[in-house]
Amino acid sequence: MTTIPAAADNQKKIIRNPHMQHFPSDIREQLFSDIEENADAYMFRLNADNMDGIALDYFGAQTTYREMDKQVDRLARTLKGYGVVPGEIVAVSLPNLKEIVLYIYALWRIGATVSLIDARTNATGVLERVKQCEARLLVTVMDVFEDKTKPILADLPVQNLVICTPADALAGQKPTEFKGKLVKLIYPGKIKKFLKEVKTLPGGEKIIMHADFVGKYTCEGDVRVPYDPEAIAAIHYTSGTTEDGAIKGVMHLHKAYNAMFRAVRYFETMPGRLALQRGETFGGFIPFIAAYGLFNGLHYSLCIGLTVQLIPVFNPAEIDKLILRKKPNGFLGVPRFFELLATNKKLRRPSKKLAFIRNAVTGGDKISPATMRLVNACFARNGAYNGLVVGYGSTETGASLAGSLPYRADGSTDYDWDAEGNVGVFLPSVDVVVIDPETNEQLPCGVDGEVCVRSLSMCTGYFKKTQRTVEMTYTDPETGERYWRLGDKGHVSTTGSFYFVDRYKRSIFRSDGHTVHPSPIENVCCLHDAVDCCAVVGLKIDPHAAGAVPTAFVMLHEGTENADKVLHELRALNLRELPERDTALAFTVVKQLPYTLMGKVDFRKLEQNKIDLENYYIADPRVVAELRQKK
Repeated sequence: MTTIPAAADNQKKIIRNPHMQHFPSDIREQLFSDIEENADAYMFRLNADNMDGIALDYFGAQTTYREMDKQVDRLARTLKGYGVVPGEIVAVSLPNLKEIVLYIYALWRIGATVSLIDARTNATGVLERVKQCEARLLVTVMDVFEDKTKPILADLPVQNLVICTPADALAGQKPTEFKGKLVKLIYPGKIKKFLKEVKTLPGGEKIIMHADFVGKYTCEGDVRVPYDPEAIAAIHYTSGTTEDGAIKGVMHLHKAYNAMFRAVRYFETMPGRLALQRGETFGGFIPFIAAYGLFNGLHYSLCIGLTVQLIPVFNPAEIDKLILRKKPNGFLGVPRFFELLATNKKLRRPSKKLAFIRNAVTGGDKISPATMRLVNACFARNGAYNGLVVGYGSTETGASLAGSLPYRADGSTDYDWDAEGNVGVFLPSVDVVVIDPETNEQLPCGVDGEVCVRSLSMCTGYFKKTQRTVEMTYTDPETGERYWRLGDKGHVSTTGSFYFVDRYKRSIFRSDGHTVHPSPIENVCCLHDAVDCCAVVGLKIDPHAAGAVPTAFVMLHEGTENADKVLHELRALNLRELPERDTALAFTVVKQLPYTLMGKVDFRKLEQNKIDLENYYIADPRVVAELRQKK
């Protein structure tokens, strides 16, 4: 792993928050003096002189901030008229339709909490999440209801389900872009058939169509509630579970969303970057139910005054084509999105086809230096002023903690963006310490340990998981301040850069007791010209024996010949770039890596593979012997 050199005496010292050297000494007073406000009121206040600007674009049908404010207010009155009270939890399971925006801000306006359930979650997952938050109202969409909710209707402990359709937001509008699945979903005949079938379902009386719901309930007077600093704005669910298999609902306050906007906006407007401006567009690809999508996508974009392009349905394998068609000025994406864009055939030659990009951010999964070089070269070749911004964070910390400083293709920046594991500097809202995970002793700059952070966007804890919240908390013995343990291994340099090694949970323990970290192996494999991407996990030869074999699953570029030769070269590359004990011991080629709902590599699914002599190149003769004995 690459480490920024530091003076020997500095390496022995505990230097608190070295990243703050990149910011003015009074930066926190500048940025965070006005964030104590309901997130709904905060966003509209920032747009007080922009109410006629376009807030939402739904397949060409546009909504101004003024119209959105009125629609949010109407829905807020509906929800209050229905009986939703401050502090009550309402479950919302919607893709990026217009309605998810309206429900989030309407619930915030009346002081309720929105429990955000991924519309791609299976039926069991929906049921678990609704039961955990004890919601009496669930808002979902017609096709999700058909596939996920209808089978569990009798078991759902809700008073009512509100069903939206993609047509709801188009009433009285003239959309200019009807494509694919959207056309099928809004076809009137299908909706009529759906309504007829609902009436015959056991428990069908629970179901209300969104259009009827809004017309059925209302209330008089001002529905806005006074700001409560302890009110939970939203519950986000992480992609992982606790050790006992229970889901984790992450609770965030209103000020967390506002603070994240202030911190990231400052970061984006630092000298050397072309910041997004009012009236420009944001590509709403990442689901808003995710912390990443709501914190850094929807709320951030609306606070600026951007136009959010609502994209409820798209094929992730064709994200490059969608970006080139929609031309968003800013967008978020997992690394795979940018790999597809950088390898698009239309972008191989110099052009101005990416000149519309002002702010593109990757997060949610690690990105190798090789992929960064590939993407930034594509950006520079095709007219994008900014390089790709790398973000780092977690659901528990409000999505973003750190980001890369401005990139320059000519190397004029002193920021070491190309170093392995470098994910940037922490935001000005963040305090960080690195500790020994066994002793809780704080470690000096340059020494790897568990990263612990505290910030204004940090969660209050896990919903109904008090003990788990305590376990994930580190208390500074000197200051008494509470930090969140990220479970990530890395270190901070004396210049403030954070170097991520790996998740402690992803560490592979070999049968000889040596610990191997996958990320450095993945980065090295991506250096090979024939490798598209790579994921490394530990595969067990015997499920009952201790230890696993570090195994590299590689995707090769289309048209690559002689895969066996590539695998042999990858082994040689591992030995050249890494200590021998820290290399992969087995390699195999896959047509496609598995991905989770959020677009991250699904390592758990990879771990279910069984290593064999026929389909794997085995670099260690001891592994070969063990496999033969197993036969």
